[in-house]
Amino acid sequence: MENEIKYITKTELKKRGFTDSIIKKLNITYDKEKINPMYKSASTMKLYDLSKIESIEKTETFKELLKKSEKRKKSSKKAVQTKLDKNLEYINSMTITFKKTIPYKTLRDKAIDNYNNWNYGRPSVVNGNRDFNTIINYDDSRIDRIIINYVRHYRSNYEDILDEIKGKVGKGDLYKSLKDKINLLVDNYIERSKKTK
Repeated sequence: MENEIKYITKTELKKRGFTDSIIKKLNITYDKEKINPMYKSASTMKLYDLSKIESIEKTETFKELLKKSEKRKKSSKKAVQTKLDKNLEYINSMTITFKKTIPYKTLRDKAIDNYNNWNYGRPSVVNGNRDFNTIINYDDSRIDRIIINYVRHYRSNYEDILDEIKGKVGKGDLYKSLKDKINLLVDNYIERSKKTK
């Protein structure tokens, strides 16, 4: 009887090691369709008879395909890690440059002007809503953050480096590594600025 048959979804099938390629090679088709209980408008769920799947898993053909698939995944993962390591090495070898150090008051004024201009150009402001927070409302830690961001984006070659890492493997890791590296240098720049006349 049908209610005695246990079915699994394609997601569960894939958790058992069945890739799209293996499903295609073994010509596995679903046994039943069911309306998606989470999203009524979504396409129907494809269900597979678990006993048939378990029988397939015992075959030598499946075991061989699974072994090859795992080998490819491992090789692919290794290649990605190699590229990521090379890209991180590239970030660490990069020279970060800064424009000439300017007195802190000038730096602070430029950072605040830049922040205000950026806020003033935002779509909500352009469309008539000019009720955005002004610098007057901010505490010292917020002002410090604005200055740090300004130095990083407008007084260094950070933006050029960001353009270079677009599309590279591990972009998120590269971005974090770059930001950590530059933030230390930004702090140094600001300290030099405080001593500049």
